[in-house]
Amino acid sequence: MKFDQNIDLGELLAGRKPRHGFRARPPRLDVSCKASLRVDKTYYTVDVHDISLGGMKVEPIDEYCLGKKVVVVVESLRPIRGEVRWYSNRKAGIVFDDALSFEDLAEWVGKRLELASLKAAYQNS
Repeated sequence: MKFDQNIDLGELLAGRKPRHGFRARPPRLDVSCKASLRVDKTYYTVDVHDISLGGMKVEPIDEYCLGKKVVVVVESLRPIRGEVRWYSNRKAGIVFDDALSFEDLAEWVGKRLELASLKAAYQNS
């Protein structure tokens, strides 16, 4: 059998619709921190649950934000532009317009670990 174009045989056999423009989802880091999120002219203080090079999960947020462009500011990280791609039970997934570089994310994680160890040392002294 021959097709006019290349197809993903696994997707075809799984009975799923083709995913045009599909990008593999980068690994996510479980984190617990606050962020400021701007949607139109509304600002939210949200909890960040996980982050990757390509996006993050936050809560609480309102359903009207689904599909909206946002700007997220997380301490020690540059402001990130993105879009709310999914919403469920006041949680939302944000996909970044431009992926973070591995170096930026690694530096951010390093700063968080350094702060955590400084706080722990201070509390134990």
